[in-house]
Amino acid sequence: MTTEIATSGYRRLEQLYEVNKLFNAFASVDDTVGKVLQVVAATLPLESALLVQATIARHTEITVWMCNDSAPARLLAARVRAVALYAYLVGARSIEALDLRVRAGSATLPAPRDRRISSESRRFIMIPLVLARGMVFGALQLEAASDLDRDDVEFVSALAGQLAIALDRDRTRRHDVVRRREAQLSQARYESIIDRLDSAFVWEADLESHRLSYVSGQVERICGFSCRECLDQRNWWQSHAHPDDRDLLDQSFARALSERGNRRFDHRVIASNKTIVWLRTSVRLADVPGETPRFQGLSYDITAAKAEQRRMQEQVSLASAVMTHLEEGTLAVDLDGSITFINDAATRLLRCSGDGTLGKGAVDIVRVVNRDGEVLACPLALAMRTGAVARSDDHLILRPNGSRFRASYTAAAIRCEGDVAGAVLVFRDITERNATRASS
Repeated sequence: MTTEIATSGYRRLEQLYEVNKLFNAFASVDDTVGKVLQVVAATLPLESALLVQATIARHTEITVWMCNDSAPARLLAARVRAVALYAYLVGARSIEALDLRVRAGSATLPAPRDRRISSESRRFIMIPLVLARGMVFGALQLEAASDLDRDDVEFVSALAGQLAIALDRDRTRRHDVVRRREAQLSQARYESIIDRLDSAFVWEADLESHRLSYVSGQVERICGFSCRECLDQRNWWQSHAHPDDRDLLDQSFARALSERGNRRFDHRVIASNKTIVWLRTSVRLADVPGETPRFQGLSYDITAAKAEQRRMQEQVSLASAVMTHLEEGTLAVDLDGSITFINDAATRLLRCSGDGTLGKGAVDIVRVVNRDGEVLACPLALAMRTGAVARSDDHLILRPNGSRFRASYTAAAIRCEGDVAGAVLVFRDITERNATRASS
């Protein structure tokens, strides 16, 4: 008897060694666990084996291995028992909450030669799969063809321990694969979105060298350089920045490194065809835990906007030059009624200083009164409010010094893209003209 026990114990050790080798070469749950169960069945005749485990897809999977002559009713009873115990182990609210998926294992267990069962409960054993003090992530249920003794339970417990380690290792590997795949898909979606930006490109750069580590495809359409050309250069920004803007680039990078938040600035780069491209760049420090700190930036092509701005400035300069030399007094106000332009003729007529007038309220510089000296509504305000042109030859303009003169004036709204942006007043002194008419 002692010799039989020793022989049995030795065979169990051999089996655990074989099982350990199979788990170390883990291929898949079905393949590896199926082979392990066939090893176990050599000394522990099995009616069925069920592996219940939570998957990374958030459902519960049951893999069932059966022997050659398994009775369907018996197999169903074993499965019902396994599900109920597993639900208890993991604290599930209900069986339905487990979202069960059942599949048959490809391996078949050898049919037991001798079935000797004295008690229903003594032929089942379920071992929870758990590591250290972690949560239960699965369970292994074996249904033996004979009563299970203490040695059987210890053997199955050792087997379940090795299985838990192997499954956890496999789950971690699959989680990593899924995470990498999701990260790749996320990166692909991100790059697909930013590559469709019409007039901007996204980039990342090293903190010290400012060398680009990533740049989106639109850089080629905007600047004429391929992504590879940008990445291969030691410092693409400095190599292609306009000479007058290189210091601005360095200062902006330095500020982004020392100050939190986005740094936004306009600058020029020289495109591959030697033309100048204006960019509005926003750069910030990306300092994510676990990742290498780097600059992240977004650069918009504002060349067309800059050209339009220059054209508008030229038009304004031309208009200002023309109005400055007009004999009629001309002044313009913004929506707040503050004077934004006044020509020399207006300052002579109003007897005020041009430089001291800009920015002041028009009502403090020029007021309209009737012949009785009553102050009338400001024609500039009327023009902005109604959009109509206000004209008169019957009123007087009151100067800041209190003197007045008979005036002919026209007030009209200034529009920008259809919206009122201010108003302009053109006026002249008609005192002498009226006096001449009166005398004649």
